[in-house]
Amino acid sequence: MHRAHMTFYTGSAGILARKAQLEPMLGHPLHAFKTNTELAQDDVLVGWGQKANTRQIRQKAHDLGLPYWQLEDGFIGYIGHPARGGKAVSLIAQGKFMNMPVFTGFVV
Repeated sequence: MHRAHMTFYTGSAGILARKAQLEPMLGHPLHAFKTNTELAQDDVLVGWGQKANTRQIRQKAHDLGLPYWQLEDGFIGYIGHPARGGKAVSLIAQGKFMNMPVFTGFVV
């Protein structure tokens, strides 16, 4: 499979529920990871914080030799409470991509 850009994949329903807010911050498409997903060398698996499903996707990235990014809310994560429709305004991503450390903040 050949694509012109990297794609982010996650096994987290919570991350996928925030797809519309996260994709502009990440700058690349975000999709559900399934066992039969065809992955490219520059794709990245993502998880949130230190949850159990995060450990699973991190291990899957390791097993497949793909980068893994751990996502977290940024310092000012939302304008308004997320349960009341507040908008995400920042995100922190930690991990490695092409053997280079990634620690960055994204702001919308």
